[in-house]
Amino acid sequence: LWIDLRNRLPFPDRSASLVFCCHMLEHLFPDDAIRLLAEVRRILRDDGVARIATPGMEYAMDIARGGTIMQFPRPFEDTLGQVVNYLFCEGQHKYAYSFGVMQDFARQAGFTRIRHYSAEHGVTPATYHGVAVGSEPGGSLVVELQR
Repeated sequence: LWIDLRNRLPFPDRSASLVFCCHMLEHLFPDDAIRLLAEVRRILRDDGVARIATPGMEYAMDIARGGTIMQFPRPFEDTLGQVVNYLFCEGQHKYAYSFGVMQDFARQAGFTRIRHYSAEHGVTPATYHGVAVGSEPGGSLVVELQR
């Protein structure tokens, strides 16, 4: 489907067992991201799971400390330049996410079960209702949301 994710999702209530959103949420402003998360909650079945991945603020802090180097999409020698580069990606990204920010947005959207998947498993793929998803880029914040 070709849809504007700032609008209502074209799916019935409680119709999806899995929503996989990989490195897309950061392209929305916060209010639009919260509305999208609320739509994801609306369409998830009671036993459904949303796996959400974004660039991770924790990874950005590691870049700032010099623990890792990020040269995409533009190379910088300065570590703080690399952080800006990673988080805002030449102006493509509208917001940055730590687990705390994601948790707050997910709660505002109505989610009650919020799991910091990447803190436990990194970016390891997982199988949900028979569908395997994952392999997000290194440094990703990965969360699982359930109604």
